[in-house]
Amino acid sequence: MKTLGKKRFFLAALFIFPLFLFSLFLAFEVNAQLPDNPTAENVYLYEHTNYEGARLVLNTSNYSEVKDLRQWRPYSGKTWNDIISSLKVGSNAKVYLYKDINFKGYLGNFEGTNTTANLHQSGKGDVISSIKITTKPSPDPACDEVYFYEHADFKGELIIFKIPEGG
Repeated sequence: MKTLGKKRFFLAALFIFPLFLFSLFLAFEVNAQLPDNPTAENVYLYEHTNYEGARLVLNTSNYSEVKDLRQWRPYSGKTWNDIISSLKVGSNAKVYLYKDINFKGYLGNFEGTNTTANLHQSGKGDVISSIKITTKPSPDPACDEVYFYEHADFKGELIIFKIPEGG
């Protein structure tokens, strides 16, 4: 009976160990290929300040809404919930940060080529639990659009109204 258990353990180890090594290699290769700055519609989120530690890459077309960061795990095995300490935002992206899951407890937003090496300075470090990422609208509305901003100087939330044809 003991011999059968040792054989199973040995066979499992033979199978699992190469997979583990391959996953380390793959993770290294993926991180090695990413540029230091995000492309236009990407957002880089970092585990530690000064863009250190694990990096999570999200973009406007895939993973544009992450309602619960507890479902995402960096290589360290922890979840991304409440560990984001710095970020970089691509030139055509806008990221909305929330303190609680399901987009509750709005913390603020960052947009286009914004880099923040220390989210703790603004009270946003290690408290983020959900994120939305959108593409920034073009700076000038189309001929059938009207832009309304939440704050002066074109800041805050943007609401775009389309004017109906013949309107």
